[in-house]
Amino acid sequence: MEHSLQTYISFIFNNDGERGYEQFFDDVDDIQKELIELELHENPDIALNVFHNALLNIDEYLCDYTPHQLSNAIDYVFNASLSDLGICYRIDELDLGKKQESIHALSKLFEVTFNQTAEPVLGHLSQKVKNRENRHLNSVCYMFWDTACIPYNCGEDITLACIEVMRKCARSSNIAIVEGALHGLGHMIGSGHDALIRQCIESANLDFGVQSKALRIYADAAKTGMVQ
Repeated sequence: MEHSLQTYISFIFNNDGERGYEQFFDDVDDIQKELIELELHENPDIALNVFHNALLNIDEYLCDYTPHQLSNAIDYVFNASLSDLGICYRIDELDLGKKQESIHALSKLFEVTFNQTAEPVLGHLSQKVKNRENRHLNSVCYMFWDTACIPYNCGEDITLACIEVMRKCARSSNIAIVEGALHGLGHMIGSGHDALIRQCIESANLDFGVQSKALRIYADAAKTGMVQ
């Protein structure tokens, strides 16, 4: 049986913002949640429709969720070690337009999720957040493209959409978002789009006061694919 769009969105985004992705696995005795999760995993067309509606209508569907809830949900959906939900972007038979549009919409979601909350620390230098509640959120911001099932093993259109999202994020006013984008772009070197990726890196915002030197060194490393 299929549930309503709002029910699926609530399952993914209405999480305990303080416990990271762990909350998705805590309610093992909640039969209703198990059924919803099973439907999303077994029906990638439903999952894609949910993501498409939620991401393209952030102000309508996601405005009541905190940045911590949003970061948990992003991690759960796209981190291949947590769920198979993001695999829908690798399925050629599914609507390409919906896949592209929802990927492009990630750039706005990243700004909503991380811009005001992610602390201005550099993950590749293991700099610590001041507020421990932001530890997981900052980690997702930095590691998203490293752990996500996209853009790897996806069609060319999805890969290019992901690179465009990274390009936009690399121009953010939040150094954590910029670093996360550079991290992802660096991992894309060797994918067949090196010239485009280096252009994205060169257009990045690297002016962050005392942190600028470290970020520029990281950007140079990203151009060669030497990121961690």
